[in-house]
Amino acid sequence: MTLKEKASYVKGLVEGFDLDKDKKENKALLAIVDLLDDISESTLELENRMDDAVDQVEDMADEMEEISRRICRCHGEDSCGFHGESDSSDDDFFYDVACPYCNTTVCLPESRIIDDSFSCPSCGQEIKIEIANSDSDDKSELYIESSTSEDSTDSKD
Repeated sequence: MTLKEKASYVKGLVEGFDLDKDKKENKALLAIVDLLDDISESTLELENRMDDAVDQVEDMADEMEEISRRICRCHGEDSCGFHGESDSSDDDFFYDVACPYCNTTVCLPESRIIDDSFSCPSCGQEIKIEIANSDSDDKSELYIESSTSEDSTDSKD
């Protein structure tokens, strides 16, 4: 039985007594019953508002999950070659990096960016990464250097 149903039940009991509304004692009892009814209505309204708030929070959590998936299109998939590696944690932020050799977009966890270089899973070329702080906004910028292993091995005569 809900609070509103209990308040209505008590109100029905009191109304069934056919109390003289002019007596002081009965006025107090009737006022208490009205107060119970008002409290039960307010509580029901608060419960409904709380349910709506919980629904909104759940919807926002779902939207945040979708946004975090969109930060890296392949996040949660194994298509980029870096998900599921032991050196990336669930707390890593992922960056989309375009390979300067084959133009494949590679999704890298932050822990791989800090390693200074990686091999493109599509073409196998070594890609060097440099993180530099911008002087103007205290923001970090990502620089990609094109240096191939062929540059050092092609000097055969």
